[in-house]
Amino acid sequence: MKKVSIIIPAYNAEKYLEECLTSVCRQTYPELEIIVVDDGSKDATASIIKNYVEQDKRIVPCYNENHGVSYSRNFALDRCTGEYVTFVDSDDIVASDFVEQMVNDIETFNADMAAVGVAKSGTYQPELFTAGKAVVYENTEVLKGLFGTYEGFVWNKLYRKSLLQTNRVRLEQNITICEDLLFNVVYLRSCSKVAYNSGLKYFYRQVKNSASNRLDNPKWFDILKAYQQILPLVEPYPDTYLFAAFQYAMTLCAAKYRLRFIDNYDENLKHQIDIEWSKMRPFRNKFTGKQRLKLCVFSVVPGAVIRYQRRKL
Repeated sequence: MKKVSIIIPAYNAEKYLEECLTSVCRQTYPELEIIVVDDGSKDATASIIKNYVEQDKRIVPCYNENHGVSYSRNFALDRCTGEYVTFVDSDDIVASDFVEQMVNDIETFNADMAAVGVAKSGTYQPELFTAGKAVVYENTEVLKGLFGTYEGFVWNKLYRKSLLQTNRVRLEQNITICEDLLFNVVYLRSCSKVAYNSGLKYFYRQVKNSASNRLDNPKWFDILKAYQQILPLVEPYPDTYLFAAFQYAMTLCAAKYRLRFIDNYDENLKHQIDIEWSKMRPFRNKFTGKQRLKLCVFSVVPGAVIRYQRRKL
């Protein structure tokens, strides 16, 4: 039985960490390494981790100064010993067969990545988890799907550590939003097949008024940095390239709107957004009629793209 490393970054996570760790420790797949990285928390996170270490020796605790979630994930990636790697956020909950399902799918289909469905809600209920069926896709299909159906997050997926190591796939620490999308794009370029299971096995806790959704959050603009790296990476895949360009164009519309809520923003940022918007011109005639209509509406009423993106979350 192959070992799976579960990486859990935690910062001031006392409110939900016990629920998270309980669900992880109750996995039906026993061969686990559970790496919990306390990112310099100021609350009771460290003591909660220590309590669970006493109960389950598979838990590997790490205590760092505050460097951010990507640093914590990379820190664990550099130290994990499993043949497979997955991620869980400290405020989320996983089904008891979360790991077993993904290991079964990745090995049954000899895939390079496995993924499961995600249940999203503000309140956890066990009945949110469901059974499903696995389907195998080529990496090119999933690359495009990262910008829609399959989502670009790292926490509902299982990765082969050998591919992560060989291709030195790590999270960009200077990007705080969309860094996981970039991570998955880099990883998928080295894949051949992906097993996606429609069963909902991961509970993502939706938090109203989270920092990432606030209109006055200057870190939101890191999305632009992420897309500037993503577009050249997907250029060899025409369908994905065009779809990613459309998503970037919508993001630029949102960026123009969000600037209104940032106090004393850097004029260079506005100038950069205008430059990036001008780079979208060659793509516009290639977009579908529906996409062009959306962009037309969003460019005139940019606040509409915020509401559109939130409905997608």
